[in-house]
Amino acid sequence: MELEHFRIPVITFPWQGACAPDVEQLEHRRLTWATRHGLTPTAEHRARAERAKYASFAARGFPHASPALLQIFADFLAWFFVIDDLVMDRVNPLSASTLSHLTAFLDVLDLDQSSPEPLFGVGALRDICQRLRGFLSPEHFSRFAQGMRM
Repeated sequence: MELEHFRIPVITFPWQGACAPDVEQLEHRRLTWATRHGLTPTAEHRARAERAKYASFAARGFPHASPALLQIFADFLAWFFVIDDLVMDRVNPLSASTLSHLTAFLDVLDLDQSSPEPLFGVGALRDICQRLRGFLSPEHFSRFAQGMRM
């Protein structure tokens, strides 16, 4: 096939792009939150967290959400990707550490509790869930928790 016969389709979106205001402030609070919860254990992790721009993603995905709900979503994205990178092992997906973390995450989702000395990321998830419960009905939080289990 010759390139002259190759056509790239034009993709248009039927809606106007939007972004919530104060993304820089949202991002700063997200980085502070991640540091407070130990999600950036090294300078390299901190630099990666700064480059990720999770708050910008949240602000574009939910441009009309309240600042508090946007903060929860930005913090959740930071937690989710850090846990995926540092806890969920692709080579050996069912290690003892992974199972311990999954059990601890389920305790947070189902029981709103964690051990006195929680595993990496558990305190951050509990903070997210507690704030999210303030925005969602019990039924909607249950849906969120079910999605997390999957």
